[in-house]
Amino acid sequence: MLFKHANVFWLSPDMDTSFFTGEKFAQKLSENPFVNCGRHEMERSGWVPPFEQYDNKSLTYANGHTVLITLKVEKRQPNATGVRQLIQRKIDEIEKKEDRKVYHKERLAIKDDVVQQVLPETLPVSERINAFISTKDRMVIVDCSSENKAEDFISELRKTLGSLPVTRSQTGQPCDEVMSSWIKNSELPSGLTLGSKIKLSSKQESASVATLTNQDLTSCEVHEHLDNGKTVKEIALHAEEKCSFSLTSSLTLKSFSWSDKLLMQNESDDFETADKADFQICSSGIIALLKSFVDVFKITGIQPAANFSLTMQQDGTHP
Repeated sequence: MLFKHANVFWLSPDMDTSFFTGEKFAQKLSENPFVNCGRHEMERSGWVPPFEQYDNKSLTYANGHTVLITLKVEKRQPNATGVRQLIQRKIDEIEKKEDRKVYHKERLAIKDDVVQQVLPETLPVSERINAFISTKDRMVIVDCSSENKAEDFISELRKTLGSLPVTRSQTGQPCDEVMSSWIKNSELPSGLTLGSKIKLSSKQESASVATLTNQDLTSCEVHEHLDNGKTVKEIALHAEEKCSFSLTSSLTLKSFSWSDKLLMQNESDDFETADKADFQICSSGIIALLKSFVDVFKITGIQPAANFSLTMQQDGTHP
C-alpha cells in the first residue's frame, strides 16, 4: 500500500499517543464499522480493515510507531441534471393544474420527494480513505489531496473516539513566501531539488493564478511572476531520488511518485508481505519529509529533524 498524498494533522502534546497502539483504539473503531447505504440513504461511512484482502477482522495495522486505519465512504449520487429536470417538471405540473406559483419552501419539499424517489435507483459509489498515525511524531497523515475531505476524515475519527485534539500546521512565517524564496535565492532545503510544475497566485482579492507545467522553475518566466507580486502556492519537488511530489502552501504533500530505487528495498514475492512493506517504506518517507519541514517552515511545537533521510530501520520505522 503506497500513499499518494499526505494531509497532515498534529496531535496535541497533552494526548497520550500510546492509546492508538492499544486494544481500546481498535475497540472504538469496531463500534462504528462500515455498513452499506440503505435504499433511501445518500451516504454512509465507517471503519474497515486496512488490509481487508488479507485480514478481514483487524481494523488497525500497527508497525513500529505507526498505526494504519481505513475509512470507507459510500454515496448515492443521483444525476444532478436529471433531478433538476424532474423537479421542474413537477413544479410545472402543479402550477398548471392548480393555477398558482410554487414558492421556495414548497420547492424544497418537492426536491426532497424527488431525491427520495430516485435514490433507490442510483447505484452507490464507494471509496476507501487511508490514514496513519505516527505515535512517536504525533502526526495523523490522511491519504487524500483534498483538504476538505481530510477534515471530513478527522471529523469521522473524532466522532468515533469522542474527542481528537489535533491542529493543522502552525508556521512561523507564510509558507508561500518561504517557497517563493527558494526560487528567488536559488536555495532549497537540503535533499530537495526542483521539479517542473508550479502554481503561483497574487494576493489581491481578485487573485490571478499562473500554472506552469514542463517548465524550468529557475527560468525568467517564473522570476517575472514573482517580481510582479505572485507567490508560490504549489511546487513540484524531488527528494533525494527517492520520490517526487507537489508541496502546497498549506503544507499538503500531493501526487507522490515513489522511485524504483526506494521500492527495491521491498524484495518480497508474497503479496501481503509486499503490500505491508510498501506501507512501511512510504510512511517512513512521508514522516521524514514532514519532519524536515518543521525547521524550514518554523512549525511550532514540533521537534525538528536533524537531517532528512528516507532510510528505514530494520523494523520499517524511521529513526
